[in-house]
Amino acid sequence: MPLLDSFTVDHTRMAAPAVRVAKTMKTPHGDTITVFDLRFCRPNLEVMPERGIHTLEHLFAGFMRDHLNGQGVEIIDI
Repeated sequence: MPLLDSFTVDHTRMAAPAVRVAKTMKTPHGDTITVFDLRFCRPNLEVMPERGIHTLEHLFAGFMRDHLNGQGVEIIDI
């Protein structure tokens, strides 16, 4: 099984905060999907504050409800 891209990255050399393009894919219909890695803190050196994590939770929950609710799908809690 091939390694995921994130396993080939030297995470000790990555800056924080940072955004990295992890991979780009094409769908069968030709649409481009880009996957991003978000680095907020350096592992084993910094800790993300609870307020920051809580904000990310709300942003994610809002996105899920706004974009994934629809016919036959109702997101109640995340």
